[in-house]
Amino acid sequence: MEKPIWVYFAGKVGVRDWRHALVPGLRESQGIAAAPIKCDGFIYCGPFFISCDHGCAHGPCTHGLGPSCAGETSPPRWLVPRLCYRWLGRADLVFAWIDDPTCYGTLVEAGWAQAMGKPLYVAFASEDLAQQMWFAGGGARTGSGVHSTAEDALRCALLYGNLERR
Repeated sequence: MEKPIWVYFAGKVGVRDWRHALVPGLRESQGIAAAPIKCDGFIYCGPFFISCDHGCAHGPCTHGLGPSCAGETSPPRWLVPRLCYRWLGRADLVFAWIDDPTCYGTLVEAGWAQAMGKPLYVAFASEDLAQQMWFAGGGARTGSGVHSTAEDALRCALLYGNLERR
């Protein structure tokens, strides 16, 4: 039996984050010490963040790691990139969902994935975003496409990632 593919989800973190629909149990697995989550067909290996959906953990430059209404503590802002790079390092595949033109961190994550030689699938939520950010979807071991939902994009990303592993 083939080892499950470990996937890092690059993309904007926000209130009612898109990752929760794709990763059952992510909402309960918060914080920097969270364990990877086994899903149907893959293992989610990051990022992990506070997400109570009230918005209290989300603000300018918090990456979902601000203080939450549940009293959860968060790491200092300088630590967030280091955590993301560690989680990226575990991944067999990096899936980037680009649904907002201000996804600056996502673009850095995509660049890191490419520099690490990781297979990367960049999914754009619209043709307009794909046109604007064409550079992010090009590169060695990088696939890309325009998708109407993150779920549809993830299916394509997993196919791409499994082909890259062979």
